[in-house]
Amino acid sequence: MLVFEEIPGWQHIGDDDWKGLALRDVRAMIERDHNHPSIIIWGVRINESWDDHDFYTQTNALARQLDPTRPTGGVRFFLNSEFLEDVFTYNDFSRSMGGVSGAIGWCAFDYNTHKEFGAGDRICYHGVSDIFRLHKYAAYAYASQTPPSVRPVLHVACNWKAGDYDEGQTIQPVTVLTNCDYIEAYVGDKLQGKFEPDRATYPSLPHPPIMMSNLDIRLAAPWGDLHVIGYVDGKPVAEQRIAADGVPARLELSVDDAELYADGADMTRVVFKIVDRYGNPLTYAVGVVTLDVEGPADLLGETVFPLVGGQAAVYLRSRHEAGTVVVRASTPRLAPAHVSVSLI
Repeated sequence: MLVFEEIPGWQHIGDDDWKGLALRDVRAMIERDHNHPSIIIWGVRINESWDDHDFYTQTNALARQLDPTRPTGGVRFFLNSEFLEDVFTYNDFSRSMGGVSGAIGWCAFDYNTHKEFGAGDRICYHGVSDIFRLHKYAAYAYASQTPPSVRPVLHVACNWKAGDYDEGQTIQPVTVLTNCDYIEAYVGDKLQGKFEPDRATYPSLPHPPIMMSNLDIRLAAPWGDLHVIGYVDGKPVAEQRIAADGVPARLELSVDDAELYADGADMTRVVFKIVDRYGNPLTYAVGVVTLDVEGPADLLGETVFPLVGGQAAVYLRSRHEAGTVVVRASTPRLAPAHVSVSLI
């Protein structure tokens, strides 16, 4: 992992006292984290701020004095910004900019923000995973660039439903995010063919996505479940099935950790999903999930949760008592689910 670490702030630059605090933040950041080997750039500009020659001359000089082994950078939002850092870092909203030495996707996770920047609910949905750290399709796009020798990746970037596309079109082409050499696809029991990575459209990616077209499906007509199999060196290494009917099959409940320390502070994430019969979260499944806990722990988050997008999470925090905790979840028309956690 390569880390570009920035000082706090966004857009606003204050008076001299404020700038003194920002210089203090530069020092505190570098003195605290200079032994972390993953850090490759110190961010010494306030994110998306206007130029300030004297101020940013000071922040750069301080960073270079404290750590001359790493370059400085600072994210700006306009190209003709004064270049005082070692690396010109820029929020590229053009999508067509050349001469770029590297890129970082913004951002890893959805996050809470103010009303002018959110989607009406004060959440920024730019993440490749959602606010609960659960993967969106984009997360599989990044994961698919892993060598298949490390782990094979295969994920269909649609729900296999007509509602995935607008204007009344069928759900083609279907994008498959994978690092496999090629895939075979079935609709129901019928083989649709062999599909290879789209290297013409994505020539620079180690593992381009695969675009499946000419599948035997039509709007206003039933089609079968999708079954995709990924091959590496001629051998099947990964597969995914997606139900065509989109009917909720079960409520799933899981935790990240089976054990917690009974210290009053240890926590684990509790994930709940409404899924099809193959375990795929149903994006269009909305409903109320009710959670309760039995044992020496507390749930942090909504215990009556209006689910949007088919999946969500809360956290379970231990108390100062050993024992077994059982978390239960229920939603109308599906069997309830439960999971246990040991406090030691």
